[in-house]
Amino acid sequence: MKRSKFTEHQIVNILKEYEAGKSTSDIVREQYPSYEVHIF
Repeated sequence: MKRSKFTEHQIVNILKEYEAGKSTSDIVREQYPSYEVHIF
């Protein structure tokens, strides 16, 4: 089975932020500033 790129700690923090009402795009932008999201 392939290992995740994310640690358990990172996943928990991301889920907590999402449950607190933060948008997915804001979370991605803050956690991974070099990650580019393209919507076509």
